[in-house]
Amino acid sequence: MSLQRGPVMVLGSGRLANRLVKIFKEKSIDVVEVSSKEFKEKEETVVEESSMDYARELLIKKGIASALSVCIVDGEDAVNIYLLMATLSVREDVPIYATFFNEGLVSGLVSKYSTVHILNPANIVSKLFVWAIPALMSKDEEVKTLKTYEDNPRDNLIFWLLAGFIWLMLSGTLFFRMTESTSWLRSIYLVVTVITSVNFNDAELTNHNRIVEIMKMGLMLSTYAYVIVVLGFILDYIVRRRIDTMTLGRRRYNKRGHVIVCGLGRVGYAIVQDLVIKGEDILIIESNKDNRYLSAVRAQKLSVLIGDATLSHYLIDAGIGSAKALISAVDSDLANLEIGQNSRSENGNIRLILRISDQSTAEEMKKRLNINYVFSKSYTTATTICEKVLNIATSAP
Repeated sequence: MSLQRGPVMVLGSGRLANRLVKIFKEKSIDVVEVSSKEFKEKEETVVEESSMDYARELLIKKGIASALSVCIVDGEDAVNIYLLMATLSVREDVPIYATFFNEGLVSGLVSKYSTVHILNPANIVSKLFVWAIPALMSKDEEVKTLKTYEDNPRDNLIFWLLAGFIWLMLSGTLFFRMTESTSWLRSIYLVVTVITSVNFNDAELTNHNRIVEIMKMGLMLSTYAYVIVVLGFILDYIVRRRIDTMTLGRRRYNKRGHVIVCGLGRVGYAIVQDLVIKGEDILIIESNKDNRYLSAVRAQKLSVLIGDATLSHYLIDAGIGSAKALISAVDSDLANLEIGQNSRSENGNIRLILRISDQSTAEEMKKRLNINYVFSKSYTTATTICEKVLNIATSAP
């Protein structure tokens, strides 16, 4: 499809700019690409410190006067502000599509100029991640596929300790019932007396043969052993949890049916906020203890685990075995793939939603690596912008 009036001008550098230019060319749309580096007045000068006069001259030279629309899509908000100011200083009538992760920086311009349209790439792609959650698993499927808390080794130990104590009480009660010819209530009383008395001599037994004495000693020793094991378990749990908490806040979570989000960058934070609105139980894994979004999510009482999600033991601590979905939104394709594969090895039923920069690579991964959903921030945003430009192209006089 060819435009009826002038080309589309794409300003900026990075994945989004490259992807947008590629999509325009695939749709036979005339495009003029101007990288951010071309706006540098001097080699040592950063873009946003270049003079506005130099930027105006460059835009005029590149043909902005005949442009159907201008797309400002650099990866840095500071650069996009500079490019937006330069564009408006030359043409206020041209439709402008600018991407900003912090939309508040230019919110005033939207109300002042009807031609300015602001898009947040993180918010655009986060909607897809959140959309994928309800399509993953029904309630019936959860019951069939999610591991239960009994699969947790710690909970298994608690179960067996309780079972052992109950067996101790029942076997002792049955024994005294048979040897002392007492009622069931009296037999239970004798067992409780034996295992709780300080000197173990308070039980009023009428039968003092060897078997009875052996049973009494067995109850005493078993009680001591049981108490020691339980105290050891409790101390180990308390100390380990305290150490884990002191070590960058790491501790094991015991959740079920939750969504694990790996990476609390701009995209990850947008995903978390959308999941909060949706009412999902969320657990965040973030490797940087100084991440700027941590204070905000902690203020929302969200569960956070500080650690490297590419390491399996952090995924286990996050409850990967009983999670219904894992979203990996780290700014690294390799890291996201590694997190996804480690998650799959720990829980074959986990639903994986990964962020991959290149859409064609993403589709191949989805098809060949048993990944449920794969999304690209640059591709999704570029597609959205292209659709808006096409609307202009078809409606231009």
